[in-house]
Amino acid sequence: MYNKILKTSLLHNMISNGDTIILGLSGGADSVLLFHFLCHIKDDYNLNLICVHINHGLRGFESDLDERFVVELCQSFNIKSKVFKIDITQAANDLKISTEEAGRLKRYQAFQSVLKKEGGTKIAVAHNKNDNAETVLMRVFRGTGLKGLCGIPFKRDNIIRPLMNTSRGEIENFCEQKSIIYRTDKTNYESVYTRNKIRNEMLPYIMDNFNEDIINTLAKMAQQLNDENSYLEDIANEELKNAIIESESELKIKLDQFCKQHTAIKSRIMRLAIYKFSNSLKDISSEHIERIVNLSENATGKQIVLPNSVVVKKDYDVISFKMQSNQLEHSDFCYKLYFEQSLFIKELNKYILISRIKFKFSDTNICTKTFCCDKIIETFNLRTRQAGDKIFIKTINGNKKIKNYFIDEKVPRDKRNTIPLLALESDILWIIDEKGITSDRYKESYIAPCDMKDIFYVYLYSDSNLNSYVD
Repeated sequence: MYNKILKTSLLHNMISNGDTIILGLSGGADSVLLFHFLCHIKDDYNLNLICVHINHGLRGFESDLDERFVVELCQSFNIKSKVFKIDITQAANDLKISTEEAGRLKRYQAFQSVLKKEGGTKIAVAHNKNDNAETVLMRVFRGTGLKGLCGIPFKRDNIIRPLMNTSRGEIENFCEQKSIIYRTDKTNYESVYTRNKIRNEMLPYIMDNFNEDIINTLAKMAQQLNDENSYLEDIANEELKNAIIESESELKIKLDQFCKQHTAIKSRIMRLAIYKFSNSLKDISSEHIERIVNLSENATGKQIVLPNSVVVKKDYDVISFKMQSNQLEHSDFCYKLYFEQSLFIKELNKYILISRIKFKFSDTNICTKTFCCDKIIETFNLRTRQAGDKIFIKTINGNKKIKNYFIDEKVPRDKRNTIPLLALESDILWIIDEKGITSDRYKESYIAPCDMKDIFYVYLYSDSNLNSYVD
């Protein structure tokens, strides 16, 4: 038995020389056998073993006996142990999840905390071949894709499962042959939870009526599907690299790259993108993924809000991912500007000055725009867009609505109401964005020769003292 477990461990790169392994030790047959196995190979592989037991308190005195058994077992082998007492019922109520889910969450939190404190390298848990079969069936009933049918992985990150190629029957038989004592959790035989119903009722029925080797059949199927899924995931990862645009607060996928892919790859790209952006796939279903893929074919501006507060939106040639904000992105503002009076614009975090004096600057970071008019102008507004706003563009020999300009330039809908505009009533002189386009109407080359030209300059700068920029 130990040779079989060791072979599985080495095949899947679970154990390395000098590892510090944190073992989840419940006291049941599975974890006790894993404990004995690790003790058996400990010296050969120079392992440091630390056992962690979680007393959930769900079974009263029985839970306390489990704890005592684990502590004494570790003492008898001179193995360090740590016990966590957690009120799982209270944790489930606080987190608004099932006791099963709360138990799993708290177990792994405890494992990771000991791993970090003790400088551990691996977390060993005692999932076996039967657990894998039960998991596959549970996912089938709930609805799953290919990845879900792959079952429980032998290894994921720093979590290893050396018993995954061993059945529960083999484990219990070996313990009986070697007189290995373990604790029995009687609640495992109560068909209260879905997993217990599958374990105690469904799998025995399938064995008796359809396939007596169903545990191995499901294990082989899961492994085959895992190989195929790994291949597809590698392709999806490569395609995501080619299509992704990342910034500090947002992730974008270029649609020209994405739309070339097969549907199976598209789904994986989106799932990988969600995980890359939010570091979680919790509560993300195949339906969510399908909706996001369909979003790529819909009109610009459509969006989906995922369970983990990620907003997925189509903006022209990209699908964007960003966190949902509690603050409105629409931010109207309007400032009245007078000649020779500097004004701080908080939305830009800059100062603006309109002047008839032309300065020469040593600092290239200051932005200067020159305008010309055939009549004297007294005031302007710096504001966000309003209905009827237009800008004169010489190439079309006429006015263009700001709304249409934003659409043609593929400015995201949620950005349009935040872009500052230098305006003379509804006539826009300057769109203060990355392109910084200015109206052709106010260029000196467009104004007819006359003696009353009004030439002025608009300066945008960071320091309140404009003289610090002057050369």
